[in-house]
Amino acid sequence: MITPSFSLTATERVLPRLALDFTTGVLDPRVTVTRALDTATRVNSSGLIEIVNADLPRFDYDPSTLAPKGLLIEEARANKLLQSNFAASWSSTGSPTVTPNAAVSPDGTTNATQITSSPGGVFRAVFQDVATTAVAHTFSVYLKSATGTNQTMRIWVDTSPSISAAITVTPQWQRFTVSGATDTTARVQLGVDSPANAFDVYAYGAQLEAGAFATSYIPTTTTSLTRNADVVSMTGTNFSDWYNASEGTFAVQFDYGNAASYVSVNGRFILSASDGTSGNRNVIYNRSGTAASGLTQVGGVTQALPGSGTVIAADTVARSVYAYATDNFGFSLDGGAAATDTSGSVPTVDRLAIGGTGTGTAAFLNGHVASLSYYPQRLINAELQSFSK
Repeated sequence: MITPSFSLTATERVLPRLALDFTTGVLDPRVTVTRALDTATRVNSSGLIEIVNADLPRFDYDPSTLAPKGLLIEEARANKLLQSNFAASWSSTGSPTVTPNAAVSPDGTTNATQITSSPGGVFRAVFQDVATTAVAHTFSVYLKSATGTNQTMRIWVDTSPSISAAITVTPQWQRFTVSGATDTTARVQLGVDSPANAFDVYAYGAQLEAGAFATSYIPTTTTSLTRNADVVSMTGTNFSDWYNASEGTFAVQFDYGNAASYVSVNGRFILSASDGTSGNRNVIYNRSGTAASGLTQVGGVTQALPGSGTVIAADTVARSVYAYATDNFGFSLDGGAAATDTSGSVPTVDRLAIGGTGTGTAAFLNGHVASLSYYPQRLINAELQSFSK
């Protein structure tokens, strides 16, 4: 929904001056999305994975229910695996049979690979060796049973020490992940480690990325590919036409995609109204995985930091409201009583970053923003609590 600027009257007190609904699949023309290269994907309204071209929004949907989740905003990541659909760059142990283009994959085309093995030697798997670094990595892959029954398998990242997870592959497509620290090399494997176990599965979308959690799928063929960060912003008159420099209230509905995604030295930012620096800004964020909070800084000095004391749960829709005015700040999360701060000034700002800092710091949301509203006044505490429900 797009709402124009207007002069505040008593009857319009709790109407937003800005109302953005990212679940409609249509981007407000005042919002800019910047993301280089055609390497990003989303789940579309039909539940299928599809590539989204550079500088276009990624409106994401639940692959099972097809419910809209909002605007997907992620940090930059690279898929280090080649041939993510299990073509020539993969090798095997124990001689499993690999058949390309054997079934319809999560992207709706017949490009899933069938991987089959009879009982036999202890280790039977397909694998790929990858150069890595001594940081956390995550291996993810989409799998579906080709027999119509559940199958017990294992996914590995052989490094020092080895990272692995036992998984149950069902007749429905699922994405499986395993995360842990690697050293300078890693062998990514999919298969079994028991001589009694056979397997017959369809596989799609293998990904190894540096990070403690999986992000959206990055398809690869002959080279590793990078998906750049989603930079979502409002600047110039697209910002100043609705923003009130002296007082105001932001309300936002969003989610994080993974429990590890908000554990960051910089926190994870849901929105930031700033001057392009970290010194002057009004912010809603998760503070380094410790608590959801509002934050106001002027000249690099924190003026207010009212918080909920609650860490926002993964895969859960959350609603945060932050109000600012000189010596009068308030924050509420999910209908909780407003936390307040009664001392501090407000900054001069000229832009809004959605799902990021707006300063180049890598503290992106790694999740979805469903809606964002702005009120050109400091709503009272009861309204902050009500609007965050």
